[in-house]
Amino acid sequence: MAEEQKQPAALDALLHDLNELANYLHGRGQNAYTLAQRFLDNARHEQDQKIRAFDEQQARMLDYQHYIWHEIAGLVEKLINRYQSDAAGDKPGRPWREEEHLAEQETAG
Repeated sequence: MAEEQKQPAALDALLHDLNELANYLHGRGQNAYTLAQRFLDNARHEQDQKIRAFDEQQARMLDYQHYIWHEIAGLVEKLINRYQSDAAGDKPGRPWREEEHLAEQETAG
């Protein structure tokens, strides 16, 4: 019985940590986007061709990082959603569907 209570507490702690990780990753993505915009702005105002090319290259790299950070955060959020539904008593690995529940009741009854 103590093991049953310990497991949900551990799962809740893990889900909390995953939420913090997702928020952190989204923050990193936003920071990369902000820096990319600064480099683009600098490139627009720069007269020197070499410096302009460098700023544009940095902006592309940071924009790519922005995309990657948000992509990873989205995958973490998928894990959170999957295991939050499991913790709520749903079927493992997929969201609960009322049609499945009704079909189980019909075959059981």
